[in-house]
Parts: sequence; C-alpha cells; structure tokens
Amino acid sequence: DARRAAAERVLEEEAARLRQIEARIAQLDGGGDAELDDVLMRAEPARRILSVREVVDSFAVARGIIGELMRTLPAKLPRGVLANLVGIAHSPEFEPDAIDVELGFVLAGDPPLELPSLGKRTLQVRELPAVAHMAVCVRVGLPELAHLITGRVGRYVEAHGYRLAGPGREVF
Repeated sequence: DARRAAAERVLEEEAARLRQIEARIAQLDGGGDAELDDVLMRAEPARRILSVREVVDSFAVARGIIGELMRTLPAKLPRGVLANLVGIAHSPEFEPDAIDVELGFVLAGDPPLELPSLGKRTLQVRELPAVAHMAVCVRVGLPELAHLITGRVGRYVEAHGYRLAGPGREVF
C-alpha cells in the first residue's frame, strides 16, 4: 500500500509537471496583445507577513506547505491576526524543480511574541517593502499555471518600457 501510494504521488507530480509544460507551450504559441489589458500598474503598500521560506522541488511540495500553514496558523493564533495568504517567488528565473518560495500570511494584527511551531520549519515576521509601481493581474486556476500570469505581466512590463525589480508576489 505504501509503495502504491508513493507511485501515485509520483504520477500525480509528473502529470502536474506535464500540464505545466503544455500550458507553457500554449503560452509561447498564443501571443497576442489583448491579454495585456488585464494587467494594471498600481502602488503596493508595505505589509508585514508571517512566513516560511524554502527551496522546494515542486508545486506539490509548495501546496503541502500551504496546507500546513492553513491548518496550523489560524488555529494557533488569535482571531484577526492573519489576513490573506501570500506566496513570494524569490527565484530570478522559473525553475520547476528548484522553487525558492516564501509562503505565509499578511498580518492584520500583532502576532504573539512566541510564534507557533510549524514542524521543523521556522516562521518569521518580516516586512514586505512598499512598491511605487507594481504590475498586477488577477489569476484564476491552479498554482501550476501561475507562470502564465507571470508571462503576461512580463509582456506588459516589456511593452510599456518598465523593468522587473524584485520578487513576484501572489496574494490569495
């Protein structure tokens, strides 16, 4: 049973990787400027976050961390402390098998001085700096397809003479 479950997990991860590759191919083949209408430029205020940062092997591992955060933190922290879930991609380039990601929550209130444990992972409170001009776009769909929006934002940035400066943020 354990071997079967392990094989099913591997198949699930590989199927997700295949969907990601197919979506990237479709993105490269598609082109067009109409999609750039969905991208907006706006200021983003500084935000305090409670997060964990790790280099993970796949989106499946990142989803597991998100699940752990969502199960653990709301139950261990006072109500009203946590706001939106946030993911920050620190990798300068997209690497599907070595993803430098920070996952956590925007803080709406003050967390306790002693942070709850998250297994062997270390939680930290830090401030995301304000950004005067951030290209933003709404995405609906699986986390494995996030690169489609990243590509859309990148094309908008290039078409309008901006440049990327800093890690990508995804707010849920």
